[in-house]
Amino acid sequence: MAIETSLMSKVSVIIPVHNVEKYLRKCVESVVQQTLTDIEIILVENMSTDSSHEICMELAEQDSRIKVLKLDHSGISYVRNKGVEAATSPYIAFVDGDDIIKPEMYDEMFNLAEKDNLDLVTCQLLKRYEYRSDRLVYKSDGTSVVYPATDFLRLCFESKIPNSVCTMLCRKDLFKDIEFPEGMYFEDVATIWRLIKASHKCGHINKAFYIYLRRPGSIVHTMNFQKAENHARADRAKLSYISQHYSDDDILRLGMPSALVLFKMIIKMVKLAKTDEEKALCLEYRDFAMALPHNYPYRKRKYHIYQHMVTKHWKLLCLLKRGNIL
Repeated sequence: MAIETSLMSKVSVIIPVHNVEKYLRKCVESVVQQTLTDIEIILVENMSTDSSHEICMELAEQDSRIKVLKLDHSGISYVRNKGVEAATSPYIAFVDGDDIIKPEMYDEMFNLAEKDNLDLVTCQLLKRYEYRSDRLVYKSDGTSVVYPATDFLRLCFESKIPNSVCTMLCRKDLFKDIEFPEGMYFEDVATIWRLIKASHKCGHINKAFYIYLRRPGSIVHTMNFQKAENHARADRAKLSYISQHYSDDDILRLGMPSALVLFKMIIKMVKLAKTDEEKALCLEYRDFAMALPHNYPYRKRKYHIYQHMVTKHWKLLCLLKRGNIL
């Protein structure tokens, strides 16, 4: 029997759908079974070549809260932006079509947002692998905390909260001036800190409500030059903002996580670059990295090596990764 929702749902859950027939039913089932029933579920199907669209239509017939938006253009940022446009609820949430969420996720996040008048709430996530045991990425002690957005932004920069919009519930109003960057991978990294910056007050629940499936063939597992450059671009934007808006001591602390990933992505770019344009981008990012502080409080030896390879041993790096020098 279809579940009827109220005239105005409280949360619009946007689910991008592209060739996820193996996972889609389980994903949508986890959203349908939320203890918060006043939700709108928007399945944004974009150019799937499997049976994903047929499954979307079947699911929509079973529950009146489910809407299907079929697009003739792909790209995760484009899909998320179109889902936001179609949403009618005051709060927005995202779930990837191959992941699942726990039943109480939006009930607890919505209640915290309403109780403390929050613009944005995040939670923890659990990584689930097909051939190994689950991994809890952050602590999950069940506590809830509320911060001014300025303090919450620091937590984001320090990677003390997940950099994934799928672990987030936020007011739709935040998207008036913010969109996901189209044509770009790792759009979460480029967007979530901007949403926090546009907020007034944010909250975090230390519970792993979101279950992220790490599967072969996903974006993370199929790295190419564009993906490495896109991630480096997102980290570069964060580092530029940090350098312009914080004191020297804060720059070292807040910039360290993004700097670590930037060095790692530059090394990947060097290995994967083929065209003259791609090689020129490697040099551009190398020059940016060389201008960063050299006294970040590095915690892991391998990242210390990454930094030295990019900023002090460029020729050696190119010889090791490419067999020639950029």
